[in-house]
Amino acid sequence: MKRGVPLFPILVAVVLLFLGGCGGGAATAHPRGVILIVIDTLRADEVGHAGGPEGITPTLDRWAASGVRFEQAIAAAPWTLPSTASILTGVHPSRHGAGGSMSGGFRSIHPDVATLAEILAAAGVRTHAITNGAFTAPDFGLDRGFEEYDYKAGSNSRIRRADVSIRAAVRWLSSLGPDEPFFLYVHLFDPHLNYDPPAVTRGRFTAGYTGTLRAPFDRLAEVRAGSLELSDADRRFVRGLYAEEVAAVDVSLGIFDQWLRQSGLDQESALIVTADHGEEFWDHERFEHGHSFYEELLHVPLLLRLPGEALAGEIVTEQVTQVDLAPTILEILGIPPSAGSFDGQSLLDADLAPALLAKPTPAVEGGLLYVAAHGAGTALRLPGWKAVFWDSGERTLFDLRRDPAESTNVAAAEPEQMREMEALWRSLSNRATAGQGVTLDEAAKERLRSLGYLE
Repeated sequence: MKRGVPLFPILVAVVLLFLGGCGGGAATAHPRGVILIVIDTLRADEVGHAGGPEGITPTLDRWAASGVRFEQAIAAAPWTLPSTASILTGVHPSRHGAGGSMSGGFRSIHPDVATLAEILAAAGVRTHAITNGAFTAPDFGLDRGFEEYDYKAGSNSRIRRADVSIRAAVRWLSSLGPDEPFFLYVHLFDPHLNYDPPAVTRGRFTAGYTGTLRAPFDRLAEVRAGSLELSDADRRFVRGLYAEEVAAVDVSLGIFDQWLRQSGLDQESALIVTADHGEEFWDHERFEHGHSFYEELLHVPLLLRLPGEALAGEIVTEQVTQVDLAPTILEILGIPPSAGSFDGQSLLDADLAPALLAKPTPAVEGGLLYVAAHGAGTALRLPGWKAVFWDSGERTLFDLRRDPAESTNVAAAEPEQMREMEALWRSLSNRATAGQGVTLDEAAKERLRSLGYLE
């Protein structure tokens, strides 16, 4: 049933349930742990139940049906570092400071900003992270608070695939004592370029293609330079390879789901699944990510499942954001947050039901990884509206209800809406915190070059 705030598929949370109560009634049962799964580069509309290819994500679809999904979950940035930092701090990119750009260098989370893992560790919760990809490196402060930060740098051409990461997750969960509260964070890199689906799904969405492209698709530099001309069939093939990568991740999640059920942790855990950002497939004549604020990059899946399928069938249609995840995880575990520690708000109430938010959290976007045609800028998304504030002074405004394809800039036609959004954007930006500059060694720089992030 619809509740008025959107939750969308993406995995994450294992929790043991404490059955309480005496006298006048049972207390709210809090799971023992939370598993948060972030799938890199996963568009909201690539998941089966949200309009993706038939049969692409049966595991995520099953998790969504047994929990709550948020239909309008919005990322904090169109690339990994600032969005992941917002997930792990519960604050907007302007406040945690992590980010940067290909031309201006990169920054880590400001040391004065507490991470979710630090808060949980101080409360006696076991914490563990399994991450993949250059922009989840511990150099950026993302490891703070985790007892162990299992990081594999990887590159576009060499990654730790989802099946290996899931095995690592099972090993850690199996090592926990029966009463230990825990938080497990898993970042799966597979759908990111290069698109190189494994044998288990290769050909599922690309069979019949007769063009010259092959897997792995690793010709990003040529696409950016405009030297590779792709036909409609070529573009469908590239999108098909991406879909096959997503399907392969779901196969690994299916194995994880089976293990959770066999071990009984599905009845003791909360599971959250989301993405750090989406991917562009020429929706606005662009490819990949990090260079625009369009919905194909900012609209991500989000789903949340509690033990016993307590929220089965719930759908939240209201805007929610990545900064809402940290306070939600604390609510699940029954840990009160410090006043003012988060920009977001819990998506569940004290009874662990979908919260009726008085006002949706604004989605304040981090900057672009690549300098766009307009130059550098940031964005603000409110329910039904998106404004982009370019450093040049230019303004872009989209009416998302009337123009979901974001084809018409109505900044001039809607001056009052533009003024209101700019005033809110400025008030939120006034709290900006500069992250600390990160000095990368040559190995890290080479990994970023392989991803196309450095020249």
